Amino acid sequence: MPPDHEIYYSEKVVRLPCYQPNDRRRVVATERRARRDAGLPDTGVVYCCLNGMQKVTRLTFERWMLILRHVPDSVLWLLDARDETNARVKQLAAEHGVAQERVIFAARAGNPQHLARYPLADLFLDTLPYGSHTSASDALWMGVPVLTLPGRSFAARVCGSLVRAAGLPELVCADPADYVTRAVELGRQPERLAELKKRLIAGRDTCLLFDTPLLVRHLEDLYCGMWTDFQAGRLPIPDMRNIDIYREIGLEQDFETIELLDDNAYRELYRDRIADRDRLYPVFPDARMWPARLSAVGGLPQFSSFNDFDCVGDVDVRQLGGNFSAADLGAPCLGLDAPRDPAFLPRNNPILQDLVDQLVEGDSPPRRG
Repeated sequence: MPPDHEIYYSEKVVRLPCYQPNDRRRVVATERRARRDAGLPDTGVVYCCLNGMQKVTRLTFERWMLILRHVPDSVLWLLDARDETNARVKQLAAEHGVAQERVIFAARAGNPQHLARYPLADLFLDTLPYGSHTSASDALWMGVPVLTLPGRSFAARVCGSLVRAAGLPELVCADPADYVTRAVELGRQPERLAELKKRLIAGRDTCLLFDTPLLVRHLEDLYCGMWTDFQAGRLPIPDMRNIDIYREIGLEQDFETIELLDDNAYRELYRDRIADRDRLYPVFPDARMWPARLSAVGGLPQFSSFNDFDCVGDVDVRQLGGNFSAADLGAPCLGLDAPRDPAFLPRNNPILQDLVDQLVEGDSPPRRG
């Protein structure tokens, strides 16, 4: 997770050298199959994605078809699904100008046999927005390079973390065009693929991805630090300001479409949606995408902790009815039970100012208007 992505999480972020623990003693079948045994051609590039079929989206599949069209004699090796699903996938390939026989399905197998067949592939193509997790580490363990395009969510970033930890950061792509371009280039340059495979095998016992003892030590150190913070009363407090608004906006979006936006456009989309709500009813500032300078209650001071706003941010005064007091709004945490400071007034919002005036003056219900 890049540091500037921490705003997307309410929890405190702590970091490990690698996210995923891996078993160095996993069992791999000793019998190695030839390509023809798996229904694959003896020659040509084998792109694979042995994720569950539920991770394959329309945009991901379209990118794969574009790659196949630009790399003659290449095939796509997918994990077997239901017969109806397999038939639909082949039909979609034909609709994208790719012969159906170039999409091949790997039958289900026990894990030792499944791992043993991975080296039949040349390059693993990751999915988005739900990327490869265990499937990627299996491929990397067996010496198969993984090409990935990370997104913003946890599920969309795991594979990029694994690929970097395996020592192949150049296979983490910047955008969809980069993903397609690199896949095509690697498919046309088998010597580069062979070099990547050699790097993976050579570094398997020393890279971060498979250094489980190192992961354990770092995790234990983090636990000790958390316990020390607990004893000292330094517990992190989740930042929940406006979390319901961000959730509502997120549910309105098409996930694949917003994943294609760059970070600036993505954040601007949220700011625009919050601004729409703010024009109807004030949205209190937060530390994510809605700073005080944009808010209709921008006259309120900027507070540093979650507690300052949570007691108000989760209350909609329109839903409280006719009988509520300053305490109902959590006024003490805004300082409303203390003498009014002119610097505190929400000068930019006369409606909110009128409400504040009434709450400060007493616990009688505010006037309705």
